Amino acid sequence: MAGCSIDANFQQSSSEILPDIGENPNHPIKYNFPKRAFGVKDITHRSFQAQWFQKWSWIHYDEGRDIVFCSICVKAARSNKLKAAKTCDVSFISRGYCYWKDATGKKGGFCRHEASGCHKAAVEAVKQDKYTSPQIQNELLQTMALSIIRDIALSIREAKYFTIMADEVTDASNREQVVVILSAFPTTANVGVRDIVQHVCTLSPGVRLSITQVCSLVRLLLVMPATNAVGERSASALRRVKSYLRTTMTDTRLNNLLVLHVHKDRCDSLVLEDCLNEFVCGSEHRLSLFGKF
Repeated sequence: MAGCSIDANFQQSSSEILPDIGENPNHPIKYNFPKRAFGVKDITHRSFQAQWFQKWSWIHYDEGRDIVFCSICVKAARSNKLKAAKTCDVSFISRGYCYWKDATGKKGGFCRHEASGCHKAAVEAVKQDKYTSPQIQNELLQTMALSIIRDIALSIREAKYFTIMADEVTDASNREQVVVILSAFPTTANVGVRDIVQHVCTLSPGVRLSITQVCSLVRLLLVMPATNAVGERSASALRRVKSYLRTTMTDTRLNNLLVLHVHKDRCDSLVLEDCLNEFVCGSEHRLSLFGKF
């Protein structure tokens, strides 16, 4: 029974014909595998070999029918996660593979299936289910970084005066990165209008005339850094986060890591349950798997 391919969407809609595979594939090492007859004139008898489990750990052996399935592809097909594959190998997903004569070797059925786009797409889908893939890590980092950005935006929105500074610095991969610095003056002082009027009345007439200019200078001084130390600190953080060993890091991951690294105080005050709930609610599969925290 040689492997064949069909449309992925058709296979995903036929979940009722998929075999029932548990958490781990079935590997009956001490089982007495039956022999099958192959050929018409020169008939040979071949059987499944237990040592194949070591080389292809994804094999799931069905003792009742003497056929094997790909446990990874079956799990991905049950979860409708083979959309990235143009075709699905039904011999290893629904029908079962038993052509032991041509099972091994570089061009054998096992190697052909392992190199197929169907199997590779299933492996990537299973990695995402384990929540250790780079894509899941980036989503978690982005969720935490967005929480900090929203907190910063709220502080700026409540402030009456703020400034924006921009600087450029070259990272480890010789790419120009723009550093944006926001400085805001919060309006949380417990000083009333009556206190200000009483203080102004005690001033001399000459000082009163310069109050408007002093106020303008104070506002600028409060919101504008006196030096470029803030920008230099951001550039130093860039060199620490994106080192020569991380030159292939994407810009999205870099931005999220920099937000978490520069705003350490806000990062330490994050409510992890809120971040996890936001991450889980981004997918119906995650919500059904974890629920809300």
